[in-house]
Order: sequence, then structure tokens, then C-alpha cells
Amino acid sequence: MKKNIFKKIVAPLSAAILFVPVLALAATDLVPCDECGYQDFLNIINKVMTWLIVIAGPISAIVFAYAGWLLMTSGDNPSNRSKAKGIFWKVLAGYAIMLIAWLVVRQVLVSLGIKEGYSILEGLFGPK
Repeated sequence: MKKNIFKKIVAPLSAAILFVPVLALAATDLVPCDECGYQDFLNIINKVMTWLIVIAGPISAIVFAYAGWLLMTSGDNPSNRSKAKGIFWKVLAGYAIMLIAWLVVRQVLVSLGIKEGYSILEGLFGPK
């Protein structure tokens, strides 16, 4: 019963408490103008995609660490070992798909007219 309550209530609530400030901080500089034009719209799309990439890195690292812990503590339990290997491959595939999607969106944005020298750090922290 306690495990069920933890999965349904405590884990989502703690995740929300941890990530709401991060989301609020990311939204503060999202729309820098009152009357946005075409270039501003492209910059907003680029900022959102860049922010998602930056957030997904630490999350995938945490999941990799969990899978490593699960693998190290599996001992003679082959089900935990196969579960850990499955988590490794799923996270790796998901992160690779996300990076490929980011590259595709980035190329579309460049072809639509966003300036060429736009980098991840510039998208997060403003122009150099």
C-alpha cells in the first residue's frame, strides 16, 4: 500500500516541486517583445527547442545512473539485469532521437531565415 501511494502521489508531487521553478525561469525570457515579428517567432521556437535539449541531458543522466545502480545491485537476479539493460538502451535511443529531431528543426529554422551563428549558449544566455 505504501509503495502504491508513493508511485501515485509522492513521486509526481516531488517532481513538480523540483521542475516548476525551472519552467518558470525558462518562461521569463521566452517572449522578449510586445509586437513580435517573423524573426522573433523563429527565435522563440529555437529557444524552446534549445531549452528542451538542455533539460533532457540531466534527466537522462539521472535515468542512466538509476539503471547503473539497478545493474550493480542486481546480483544473481537476471530480471533486474535485463531491466537495467533495457533502460540503458531506451534512454540512449530516446536521447539520440531527440538530438536528431533538434538537428532537423534547427536546419528548418536556418532555411527559414534564422541567423546562421545561433548557438545553444546564445539561445540560453543571450547574445555574446
